[in-house]
Amino acid sequence: MDSMEIRKLERALASAETKVRKASETRRALPVGSSRAKVTTANARWSTACEARDRILAAIDALKEKEVA
Repeated sequence: MDSMEIRKLERALASAETKVRKASETRRALPVGSSRAKVTTANARWSTACEARDRILAAIDALKEKEVA
């Protein structure tokens, strides 16, 4: 049961990592002199994507620890 859940989370992790990469590229692509709103929005989207990825990683780690115990 846990191994199926881990596989599901690993697929979600791959998707989350893609979102982080895209958000990072969007941030990087902002031209010098971009408005504060654009910069803040890009940073917020990147940060949100990173937090989601980190939550998935934590869930995977917790399940793997549970399997070992």
